[in-house]
Amino acid sequence: MTKIPKEIAAWTTPEGFLDLNKFPIEVGLRQSLDEDPNLFRAGVMLLQSMIDRGRVEAGVYLVGLMGYHADDLERLKTVVEALGAFHCRQAVSVLVSEFYRIESSNATRGYLTEVLKALGRFPRSLAEAPLLDLALDKKFSYRMRRKFEDMACRFRERDEWFRSNPGDQAGLPDPGAPL
Repeated sequence: MTKIPKEIAAWTTPEGFLDLNKFPIEVGLRQSLDEDPNLFRAGVMLLQSMIDRGRVEAGVYLVGLMGYHADDLERLKTVVEALGAFHCRQAVSVLVSEFYRIESSNATRGYLTEVLKALGRFPRSLAEAPLLDLALDKKFSYRMRRKFEDMACRFRERDEWFRSNPGDQAGLPDPGAPL
């Protein structure tokens, strides 16, 4: 049997798997700033996995990446996708602010759709009210306001589905599906 080096053993489980609760966050931080798109994406996805394991600091860093990559919509799409896993009020606020910061156009529509899908992955208690506020804001076109309202309604559909299908998630409506 091969012995695991001590520095690696510190972040592995007894079975030899990577333990993201102990893995150094610096790896994801460095990669999320890399010019190489593949390393960038790998770093952001590592941070998302750390969020999934309860590493709040990874989510706080992703919120900061929104500002760092503010002018690069392709990179922002990746960050937004990962930020959908960081279920806190601040993440919702940053995502909602994107609708005010980025004007909807053919060039930005895909990015704004990703932001809306990310909001759909948040718990109802965090995202429904901000989505309904967006739906009432006359700054947005009728079509955009309708998308916000539809996404907010998906929270109710999801809740109703859970009440009528306890314990079965196979047919769960996907709140992040395209509208």
